[in-house]
Amino acid sequence: MGRPVPLGEVFIQTHTKSDGTYVDQKAEKIALAYEQNVREKLSELEAAASAVSDGSSRPRDLTLDEYAAIFLEVRCSLSFSES
Repeated sequence: MGRPVPLGEVFIQTHTKSDGTYVDQKAEKIALAYEQNVREKLSELEAAASAVSDGSSRPRDLTLDEYAAIFLEVRCSLSFSES
């Protein structure tokens, strides 16, 4: 892809069929929860940046480590809830 790729993005790519559906319900649940958590974290960063900014600066993006932590948190929480 020519760039560092977050673990969650790799998971989604490897668990999605060519027609865009997920390989199973568990993969879909993980992917959707991951994407939702990433959106929430990005919203938090945007809100924090706008609270201290003059409106001209852009909020920072998540680091690869932050993306990985979100994915692992989702993956572990769903694994424990299913066992």
